[in-house]
Amino acid sequence: MTEFHAAMHDGFNILIVDDEPNIRSGLANGLMKEADVIATARDVHHALEIFDEGDYRLVSTAAPTRIRSLTEVAEDAEKDAIQAALAASDCHREQTAKALGVSVRTLHYKMSRYGLH
Repeated sequence: MTEFHAAMHDGFNILIVDDEPNIRSGLANGLMKEADVIATARDVHHALEIFDEGDYRLVSTAAPTRIRSLTEVAEDAEKDAIQAALAASDCHREQTAKALGVSVRTLHYKMSRYGLH
């Protein structure tokens, strides 16, 4: 996390989230006069860690550069669900398949498709 400290503004903190370091730095420099603390994060996970540590009244995030297709969104959700079910069952494939409502064969196919072996 990078923090920029500016003149006191009654406890107003800003968190900037972007995967590009130059964007984070530029926004932080441009907003320096607007807040007491400006923190930057490289991604959502990093931002959540920082957000839990401080009192941020403004969070600025990067807008997606393109709209994802429904297929991409569905595949990401499916991969996340498989990973969560595998973790919950300590990677026991039969339990994972049962929890997901699919056959073990289908689970193996999808794991192979998403590189989850």
